[in-house]
Amino acid sequence: FRETQQPKLVGQRYRLAPVSAGPRRAFHPKIHFIASERRVHATVGSANITHPGLTNNREIATVFTIEASESDETSGDEGDSDALGTRREIAAVCRDIAAFFRQLVSSSHGRSIDPVTARTIERTLDAGDWLTDIDGPSTDRRSARFLHNLDEPLLSQATDLIAGRGEEVQRVDVAAPFYGTSLAI
Repeated sequence: FRETQQPKLVGQRYRLAPVSAGPRRAFHPKIHFIASERRVHATVGSANITHPGLTNNREIATVFTIEASESDETSGDEGDSDALGTRREIAAVCRDIAAFFRQLVSSSHGRSIDPVTARTIERTLDAGDWLTDIDGPSTDRRSARFLHNLDEPLLSQATDLIAGRGEEVQRVDVAAPFYGTSLAI
């Protein structure tokens, strides 16, 4: 869809894929992944896929959009250009998000997803397979990452990434409208 057009049926019709997180656990990610043979659009944020969530609620999100290019299959000496670096970052994050969905569907958490919905998810992910033609940034130069906790807690992943770069946490900012009586991190 064009940026100026409202997507039709968003918040009105979509497949529900129930995911079991286990007893006393919640599963409530807000990850939207839309893929075609020419474009991938991914959003990670707080918005539910409802009309208010996608139109007039106050939400926070990071959006990644990338279009396929004829030159993706070849990586020339242009590896240091800012635009190419950004493109590689976005492709890497979108691949991470697609890998998360693939892992989720095949994991024990995804057992409750019906076969028709699982195939729809797979077709959507397959449409973005061209992302693998784009070289990723070197691991030590990545500035954006998509983390999930299907295998490991988020906090340990974040601290490992920070320590791996030889850095220390100096400050933590939290944007949360809901919190308990303690403001401790």
